[in-house]
Amino acid sequence: MNKFYSNMVALVTPIVKLLYPFRVSGAAKLPEGAAVVCANHSSYLDPFLVAIIFGPKNYMRFMGKVELFRAPVIGWFCRKLGGIPVDRDGSDIEALRASIDVLKSGNKLMLFPEGTRVSSDDAVAAKTGAVRLAARHDAPIVPIFISREKKLFRPFDVCIGESYNLGKIKRSEYGAAADELMSRIADMNPEKK
Repeated sequence: MNKFYSNMVALVTPIVKLLYPFRVSGAAKLPEGAAVVCANHSSYLDPFLVAIIFGPKNYMRFMGKVELFRAPVIGWFCRKLGGIPVDRDGSDIEALRASIDVLKSGNKLMLFPEGTRVSSDDAVAAKTGAVRLAARHDAPIVPIFISREKKLFRPFDVCIGESYNLGKIKRSEYGAAADELMSRIADMNPEKK
């Protein structure tokens, strides 16, 4: 357990809830043990929302672009929170090893399959990292939809789907599994129902 993470989540929760009132629906329960938590991504607020929803006691390691970790103050916070820096320009062996260690030790790993912030609901080809890790370690995936429209003092939706397992899939099936994950996330959008 990362005490700094717990304290920060407890500290920012009332502030974020006041400024950005969000409604949570769905199966807001994490599975026991290792899991890969995946959400769509449109703003810097998204990681905070996921951490707040599951609370300070559900420690999870977040993957983020390496540029965040190079910023003087933000980088320090990201490291203290247990963040894992990812170099998106190539295959980042260190980030992969760190992610594997998180799952092997029975902990939660949170990442955004889109690989970057996407400001519209247009389909974006998902990276396969999340499904690779989940399949390799037989860890459940927890899909989360976060409304892309977030305005101060305006309620918006966060929907949590049932966790599911991929089982053992072939490398050639990673792309289809990543597309299915993004479809599951998009299908939770209340505006599309």
